[in-house]
Amino acid sequence: LHDLEKSIVIEEKTLDNHYDYVMSSLGNSYNGANKYAYGNILQAIKTIVTCKKTNLRRTEKCKEAIGFLHQDMSMASNSIQNILLLFGVKLTTRQILGYSEQVLSQRDPQWILKFGGLY
Repeated sequence: LHDLEKSIVIEEKTLDNHYDYVMSSLGNSYNGANKYAYGNILQAIKTIVTCKKTNLRRTEKCKEAIGFLHQDMSMASNSIQNILLLFGVKLTTRQILGYSEQVLSQRDPQWILKFGGLY
């Protein structure tokens, strides 16, 4: 969150500019985090912000992005809300959990096996 606040609010970069900056950093990490995972987080945030500004209703792409942040990246609802507020996007905890549950219920049951080391 602090990195996003610095880049987006203070330095007034766009999400695309910040993504390009992160991905162009040397090595596989950026500020101690895997830069590819962080890049995916930035892309998910961009998807949600774009959906909110261009669609009245949440699209499947937007729901998948919320599910990705909540489930795959293990971000708390509060963290997701705080990040999205930087871009003027308001989501309730109930909305985040609802979309995340929808995405989870539509996944192939075999996806859980990747955590058991079978894939």
